[in-house]
Amino acid sequence: MRFFVRAVGVLMVLASGAFFFFWKTGLDWDFWMKTGEVFNVVVVDAGHGGTDPGAMAGGHREKTLTLQMAATLADELAAHGFEVILTREGDENLALSERVQIGNKARNAIFVSLHFNSASNKEARGLETFFHDPRKPEFKGLPENELPQAPEVFIEPADSEILAAFIQSRMVAAVNAPDRGIKNRGFHVLRNASHPAVLVEGGFISNALELQLLLNDGYLDSLARSVREGIVDYREFRIQNRGDARRS
Repeated sequence: MRFFVRAVGVLMVLASGAFFFFWKTGLDWDFWMKTGEVFNVVVVDAGHGGTDPGAMAGGHREKTLTLQMAATLADELAAHGFEVILTREGDENLALSERVQIGNKARNAIFVSLHFNSASNKEARGLETFFHDPRKPEFKGLPENELPQAPEVFIEPADSEILAAFIQSRMVAAVNAPDRGIKNRGFHVLRNASHPAVLVEGGFISNALELQLLLNDGYLDSLARSVREGIVDYREFRIQNRGDARRS
């Protein structure tokens, strides 16, 4: 009987340890990245929506274009084996904090926010992709004393920069648009992300030429496809490097 009690006690200890291990590591993206796990979920965020139209020009609204591109990107990603989570699927209000929450709830994921630009200079045009790395001297965002606490599960900023570079390169090549580069900014959905996160600006609605291109379904499809290609490139990079990007 004494032996039985001891055996049960040992099993309970082992079970508790196993539960803690899988609870901790199963929810910890950082752990899996260090051990080589590669993401298979993409959170696609269509910028603006509802009462927030985003940029506007000639009666056209950014929120409509981002939703259209998000749907196409989701189809592209699903066709290549990714699980896709859309922050919104219709014309609805969604706070920045809600978008972040949806992204951070996903496990084994990356976050891609889609937007279109606007500027007072109507000649401004081209593509740019943003990431967040407060450690870099070119970071332009909140003052250092106002930077938020890192999320409980935090991804190395270098991963977001690498993801941004792959997407930017593919977009520019696909639609032959001016390359405005990748940029380091403290946007809410980037600085609070628990996963690699980028914000894509797919052209200027305020530029008459680019607006006409964006209103062409074929052009927008090409843009969405190129973002998917950049995501696939990044995933292949992660497979080949198995966590080395965290230390770059």
